[in-house]
Amino acid sequence: AERLDVEIMRTDSASFRSYVDARAHRTRDGWFARDAGFIDLCNVRVPERPRSRP
Repeated sequence: AERLDVEIMRTDSASFRSYVDARAHRTRDGWFARDAGFIDLCNVRVPERPRSRP
């Protein structure tokens, strides 16, 4: 089996905390009418991207 060469965002970083906060307060994007102020664990997708090659 071939492994994908990807980078996963660290979940202990300030960037990830900001990402989760943005997902928890989605009225900012204009789609949701009410701010829930939280997000279920299953709705937090950890961002990933292809690893850049030198």
